[in-house]
Amino acid sequence: MAKMVAPSELIPNSVLSDGETLPHLGEVEYASLKESVKALGILQPVLVSWPDRTIIDGHHRTRAAVELGIEQIPVVLDESHTQE
Repeated sequence: MAKMVAPSELIPNSVLSDGETLPHLGEVEYASLKESVKALGILQPVLVSWPDRTIIDGHHRTRAAVELGIEQIPVVLDESHTQE
């Protein structure tokens, strides 16, 4: 079940769990995502390690929400991925 959290409280993670870096989203793709978030909200909750609040999946959705001034976004908390 998703919990609502302020996107500004989440911590970006540039290194993914498999050691790869976060893929770059092109300007056109990001603009499309941002328009979707503006029109529909975040439809797929952001996956966040808990309790450290590090983003596992959903960096671009979170960034769009922050830029759009959205105060609360849905997140799914995963206690098994806590960063050390």
